[in-house]
Amino acid sequence: MILVVPNGVDIDGRDLGDVVKNGRAMASERLGRSVPQPKRGRRAEAVDAAMERYHTFHKKEPKQLIEIDPSHEIPTRVDRIGELLSIAYRTDKWYEDGHDVDYRHVVEQGGQTLYEPAGSHSWATKTKLPITPPGVVTLLGKSLGLFVKRESDSKVFEANPKRSFLFCSPSGDMLLLYSPREGFLAMACGGKLSVETHGIDG
Repeated sequence: MILVVPNGVDIDGRDLGDVVKNGRAMASERLGRSVPQPKRGRRAEAVDAAMERYHTFHKKEPKQLIEIDPSHEIPTRVDRIGELLSIAYRTDKWYEDGHDVDYRHVVEQGGQTLYEPAGSHSWATKTKLPITPPGVVTLLGKSLGLFVKRESDSKVFEANPKRSFLFCSPSGDMLLLYSPREGFLAMACGGKLSVETHGIDG
């Protein structure tokens, strides 16, 4: 798995805080090692698409690729948790690095479902992730938590995984919560979800 993040200076596999140079937005977590951009093939096309999504969302040029722990794969067998109602994140999109703003995406059109790795909850419906997991993802910002309407009982609850980051697929049709220590914690997709110039949409 490769992550598209902002350009850094002499990171050599150090933590995301060094890459982003944005202390408030990004906790000092070790994500992986810096890798060169592939020149050709499907991986190169995926990286190009992820970089374009980064530019679309942040209005900045991404120049850094980070390869994470190979064991941290996006799960395909998942628990369907329920309907995603909103997600909050902190990012310096549209601003110079270090100028952080908190945003909250409220799902207006519905249809966005939150999934977690299979076995996360005994009460959840076991299923397959409805979208093919991307091989490259784009950093949106630091996760500040989300609200979900639980499928099992329709109760609304808040989840706020500590030290996690919000990523999206190159096409913008999937949101992913990632912990450098635990891997991918949750994925959201469905409805009219998209990541556009004005932010997360749908």
